[in-house]
Parts: sequence; C-alpha cells; structure tokens
Amino acid sequence: TKGLKMNTINNTFKVKGFHLDLRIQIMTLKALKLFVDEIAMIGLNTIVMEYEASYPFKKHPLISNALSYTEKEIDEFLKYCKQKNIDVIPLQQCFGHVEFILRHEKYASLRENNLEISQICPIKEKEAKKLFEDLFSELVAKHDSPYFHIGGDETYLLGSCKNCQLKVSKSSKSKLYVDYVKMICGILKKLKKIPVMWADIILKPPEAAAQLPKNAIYIDWNYGWELNRHGDVGEMQKIGCKFWGSPALRSSPDNYYLSNWTVHFENLKTFIPHAKKAGYEGMVLTSWSTSGLYSFPMDQGYEVIDEPIAWRHVYPLNGFRILALAYKFAIDSEDPIDPKTFVNHYAKNRFGLSEKDANKLWGILNTKQEVVWHGIKQEINSIAVEIKNATNAIKTLRSFKPIINTGHTIELFHFNLMFKIRLNYLKRVQIEKQLNSDAANSKNIRKIAADLKKLIAEAAIIDA
Repeated sequence: TKGLKMNTINNTFKVKGFHLDLRIQIMTLKALKLFVDEIAMIGLNTIVMEYEASYPFKKHPLISNALSYTEKEIDEFLKYCKQKNIDVIPLQQCFGHVEFILRHEKYASLRENNLEISQICPIKEKEAKKLFEDLFSELVAKHDSPYFHIGGDETYLLGSCKNCQLKVSKSSKSKLYVDYVKMICGILKKLKKIPVMWADIILKPPEAAAQLPKNAIYIDWNYGWELNRHGDVGEMQKIGCKFWGSPALRSSPDNYYLSNWTVHFENLKTFIPHAKKAGYEGMVLTSWSTSGLYSFPMDQGYEVIDEPIAWRHVYPLNGFRILALAYKFAIDSEDPIDPKTFVNHYAKNRFGLSEKDANKLWGILNTKQEVVWHGIKQEINSIAVEIKNATNAIKTLRSFKPIINTGHTIELFHFNLMFKIRLNYLKRVQIEKQLNSDAANSKNIRKIAADLKKLIAEAAIIDA
C-alpha cells in the first residue's frame, strides 16, 4: 500500500487478527510458517486457530484425524509465532460444529440429535464439562494467549431433544444456551483465560449476556449483510459487553470454483468503518475452508461409519493476499476503503501493470460470479454467460505483462488458475445438464459423455 493515499488513525483496533479454519483444509507446518511471515509483514498481530481434529490431543486421541499435527509441530509453530510477535488464540468448538467429536461412538451420548450430529446437548453438562476440561487444559498448556475462543455459533439444534424441550417449556431457549455457555466459561475461569465467542446466538436476546463473565469478548461476524442481522450489539454494550468484529476473506458460497471478490471488498468497505464507530476493540478476518467434503457415510440407524475427509488439497491463501492487505488497509485508514482505487494501486505497484491493465484487473474481480449448483434446475443459457465471463477473464489475465518477480507473478498466476478451475467446473455442469435434459438421446449421448471425459482429463492437468 506504499504510496496509496490514506488518512491513518491512532485509535485503531487492539487486536488485528486472522482466523484459520483447519476443519477440512489442513496446512503443512511449512505453509503455516509462510502464512505467519505474510501476516506479520502486513502488520497483523493475532491468529485464531480453529484446529478441530487437526490438534494432537493426548487424553482424547480418538478425536485427532489422520492429518493432525504432531506435538513437536505445534511447539515449533507456536515458537515461530512468538518470534514474529503473533498471538495465537486457540478456538475449540464446544457446543455446535462438533461433528469431529460426536462422530465417534465414545462421545455419541452427548449428541443433541442423532440425525445431525453437529451439536452437544446442553442438558449433558456434567459429561460435557469433563470432556472440555480435558481438551481446554491441553490447549491452554501450549497456548499462552490471554484469550480462548469457545465458538458457540450457529447452535440451530438448540432445544430439539426431549430433555431440552422440557427445560425450554419451563424457561426459554436463551436460558438453555446461556446455562451451558456459563458452565464452559467456568472452565476457562479456572484456567485464567478470557472467553471469546461468536455473538450470533447470544444476541438473541442480548440481555442474556448479563449472566456471562464480565470480561468475555463477543465477535460480531458479518460477511456483507445488514449490520443488525444477528441482533442489537448496542444493547449488549450498554451492560458493559466488549466486542470484536469479523469480516470474511472467504465464506459461503466461496469454494474452488467461485470467489465472491465483490462481496468481500464491499464487506471491508462497509463493516470495518461501522465497527470503528461502534467502538469494537478488535477485528478478526475469517477464512473458511469452504472447499471440501464434510459429510458422513451412515449405516442403518444413522450410525456414522466414516469421518469427514480432511485433505491437503488446499487452495493457497496467498492467492487472496490482495484481500488480506485490503483488510489491513481498511483497519488503518480513517476513511472507508475504496475497492477500485485499492485494486488499481495494488495492480500497478505489486505487479507493475499499466493503468489500463490495472483497470482490467478490477473489472475481472468486480464481475459477480453467479452460483451454479449440481442438481439444481438452472437455465443452460445462464451457465453459458458464466462460461463466457470466465473465458474472457482468463484471456485478459494472460494478456498482462507483469514485472518479472517470482513471488508476485505467482500471485497473479493464482487469479488465472482460479478462473481455469471455475471454467472447467462450469463446463462440466453444463454437460451434466445436457445429459439430464430431454434433448439427450441415444444419438448424441455418446458425444456428450466424451466431452465430459475430456473435461475430467483437463481437470487432472489443472490439478497438476
């Protein structure tokens, strides 16, 4: 951002963080170190590590998956972060989003629902407390951050089991939620850690937060929607609650073949100034591993017979460096970031592009990518428009003549690769819809199948 005009502010956020989601896409130690180098260089000071099953738990080794880190790797990573003055906050989901725990028979009794095994039954406080005392203690032993993130978001199954329904009938869903979270926070009090949690559930209703620790931190996550989507933050602030904000670098429906650049830039432009005005004390940019498989093969009686797939087929985060830097710029700037001006400046200074080509890059990133799903009725013509847009983007990106710099040109190559992946996917969906249309018959189906086979072969080349 050198040379980019900016009115800086001194009372910027205390915590300038980045959230890593390792539930599916598990980065190697080498990749983690390179990532730490990058965020330290741009001026961030915190990483929120959502390990899930990638952490090497000792007392509960069954939870850790095949690609979990070794204890030595965790030690080396945390030591490296300390050298770079990066605080590492562990995030241990303990209410919702605990499929990686509840899939195992050993913990099945904690499930709120056997059909959707993502959530712990809050009535099972005693059993849950013992489990999370163990897990929290192991994480705290390695992480010296004053903070500990407990998750707590999207507990949509709340009150669905019979015991929970009974408690709700005598009190409320809010009390069901708060009583359990209060127990969880009690574990952290003994461990002398400040609880951090996502704020979407506690904001309904906000007065429930009065029953939780005074030092708790609530994160208002907003990925580009209306500012009060989860509830009235101001009402919680009136009773002394502290807030951090959280925009997104990647979030649904982003995946390998779709990146909502326009949504994410606009998110930084609108939400960060709002968070400053509202007095939020920290900011954490989330990056969700939305590409991957996250489901369970089940046998009769809904018995889980395998785990979700964790893999290293990861789209590199350095392909989204432009958004990470825009995030830091938006944090430090007194004025809202102007995405077009930022991208134009970035393209000229990072890649050495001309003014004309810099504007073309903005045009590519500013073109909305429509969601195209398998199995959903969608006009083939609309897919054709998306194919045309992706084809034009690839053609334009290939025409750029950047300064020869390995690190920078690799980043520019990522944009091209993203659109190649998108184009291949779109063409495959288009062919599949042809195969499933009334126009498919014995005369043309072999040709359509041959075209699909060709695309699959092209995908293998892109992967390589």
